[in-house]
Amino acid sequence: MSTIPSPNDAAELASSATYDHRAIHETDADRSLSVTVVTAVGEALDADPTAVAPLYHSIDPDALDTLFAPADDASMARLMFEHEGCSVDVRGDGEVLVSVLSD
Repeated sequence: MSTIPSPNDAAELASSATYDHRAIHETDADRSLSVTVVTAVGEALDADPTAVAPLYHSIDPDALDTLFAPADDASMARLMFEHEGCSVDVRGDGEVLVSVLSD
């Protein structure tokens, strides 16, 4: 029988995960979160971000930007999805974690 991890256990597990690239999105930056994500994926793949497939192939960039727009409760938001053979973990505190998926 398995047990459901507590929120503290889940946070510890998430923080112990290994990522190929970590970026921080500044909400007052001149670029959108979706651009930060594409740049982070490119860096994780050791590729020019302009060579990475458009983000809309995996997720709606406008929806991503809207979901994580500055708000009082946005810091608790979290979204995980796959793009260009990578697992992307976007967190409300601005952290973007990218792991290259193995074949």
